[in-house]
Parts: sequence; structure tokens; C-alpha cells
Amino acid sequence: MRTTLEGAIAKAENICRKVRDEMKVKHGGVTHKVTISMGVALCPNHAAEVEDVILAADAALYNAKENGRDQVIVAQKG
Repeated sequence: MRTTLEGAIAKAENICRKVRDEMKVKHGGVTHKVTISMGVALCPNHAAEVEDVILAADAALYNAKENGRDQVIVAQKG
């Protein structure tokens, strides 16, 4: 799918919001909220090769997890 960086961020934030608002897991009689973190990277904005774009998005994902979870982080420019 082709999109702009702004479009990719908006789509990722929408997915995070839907998961947060709509997904629940029951365990041991307790309902738990589900959240996700996402990393966003685009070609050629963050890297020229597909493998490097995936690595950039993965690094952004781990940055999101390390900095509070339940958020979207954009990759650093390569």
C-alpha cells in the first residue's frame, strides 16, 4: 500500500486505538485491557532497502515498548 508518513502514522494510531477500545481478555475472573505498540517506517524516508525499512520499524517498535507502550513511534531517519 502506498501512503504518506502522515497516513501511515494515522493508520497505526487508529489500529492502536481500536485495540485499546475493543479488545479485552478475561482471565481468572478479571477483565484485562489489551494494548499494542507500533513502529512506523517508510521507504525511502527511513531506508532504501526493504530489509532496512523493516529493521527501522522494528527499532521504533522497541523504542515504543521501552517508553511506556501503547503508542506509535516513527523510526529515526537512516
